[in-house]
Amino acid sequence: MPSEYIALPSLILTTALCSGWYLLLFPDPNAGKGSGDGLSYADLRFRGLGIRLTEAGYRRILFILCAALVFFSLMKTLREREAAFALAGALAAFYIHRLLLPREHVFGSVRSIFAMALDMLAASRRKKFDRGLYTCCVVLRNLAIVQKSAPLSADQILERIARCASKELQPLFWSMLSMYRTGKADQAFRTFAASVGTPAGRAAAGIFAKLDSINPAELLEQTTALIDAMREARVTAGHIRAQRSGVITMALATATIMTAMLDFLVVVVYMDLMQMLVTTW
Repeated sequence: MPSEYIALPSLILTTALCSGWYLLLFPDPNAGKGSGDGLSYADLRFRGLGIRLTEAGYRRILFILCAALVFFSLMKTLREREAAFALAGALAAFYIHRLLLPREHVFGSVRSIFAMALDMLAASRRKKFDRGLYTCCVVLRNLAIVQKSAPLSADQILERIARCASKELQPLFWSMLSMYRTGKADQAFRTFAASVGTPAGRAAAGIFAKLDSINPAELLEQTTALIDAMREARVTAGHIRAQRSGVITMALATATIMTAMLDFLVVVVYMDLMQMLVTTW
């Protein structure tokens, strides 16, 4: 079949599919179910991760990538005079677009690639938060020691911690401090704990909420206990990573040995058997 008869229909079909018109016939069941305020699942996840992107913007980027794939396959078809390139590009663009749609589940309850990618980003973000929070807790412990001779208010303590926080945590600290100064203390600490999203973040927010009512000795004790717990969690996570790396290394070594044994069996046994059969016949 000449390339001209399939290249242009493939381009038109895939462009229509990727542009989202088919979603009018097959709407995403997860769209708009993120929350009661009208935000979709993708918008909620982007906002939670601090990504300045909306679902509509993500869909436009995805469409541009798929359209570029179709365009290059079309150019390849017209240059090589082979219709298979256009068909392959059209199918690849369609499935890539379908698999990367901003939804939580595909095929029922299976998590989508989009959701898994955001889960990985969220896990990496939580690790950065915990590392930065460890430094903040050390600063808080030092301030608790200093506070025995020169008492500090909660506002002063939070401001000093915010100045020493990592770049990932600084926006959260300044937002918490801003709400605290406007009389929204409970909301400030709840928002901070929810934004960090880790047990250490919730424990630290609980300590921050008691800065005005707790005495320096108790503050030092609770902060030291939190630092020790965070240190133990980091050591445990390091051991788990080491064990996982050991298992992967052992699996690779075992696979290499098995491959070598299969190669030996093929070369020695199978080749000899084939030679015997040829000689017999």
